[in-house]
Amino acid sequence: MNVGDHGIAIRSKAIGMLEAGISQKDVALRLGAGLRSIKRWRAAAKRGVTCLDAISRSSKTGSIVKRSMLLNMSDFLFMQDGVPAHTAKATQEWCTINFSRFWKKGEWSVNSPDLNPIENLWSILTDRVDKLGQVNTIQNLIQNIKLAWISIDANVLNNLVSGMPDRIRKVVELHGDYIGQ
Repeated sequence: MNVGDHGIAIRSKAIGMLEAGISQKDVALRLGAGLRSIKRWRAAAKRGVTCLDAISRSSKTGSIVKRSMLLNMSDFLFMQDGVPAHTAKATQEWCTINFSRFWKKGEWSVNSPDLNPIENLWSILTDRVDKLGQVNTIQNLIQNIKLAWISIDANVLNNLVSGMPDRIRKVVELHGDYIGQ
């Protein structure tokens, strides 16, 4: 398998695993990638080349920026929380231009855990970090966060997002009240 045959998600996960202290051989085995690919990705990361640099590259299906993450992007709505960087005028203008459907500042209930799947993801990540044991240094904390992050399967993320229509329906039925567990 060529290096180009691996998606950015796999390459990013490999770099995260390497940075968390997992050996190149173990990373290759866990991800089903060649050891040579892992070594190339690590060398590129050491040179400061990140997986995000691949956005400007082209492949058979076009540059990553031009590819759709979903089959029909017009069926989806982009939203952000109330963090100042998200509500800044420049950010709001960029999102309005670049997303076919976008809720501007004030159109989304930013403090509702029922309507923000990221809150559930933070909880999952925190639980996994806690299970890795107590930390004594910043470096150890960073390593544990990376280990916890790479342990989260893509299916968990898909489930958080795919459950949103039902969660929204329940919040509407309850006239904005919390839906609970």
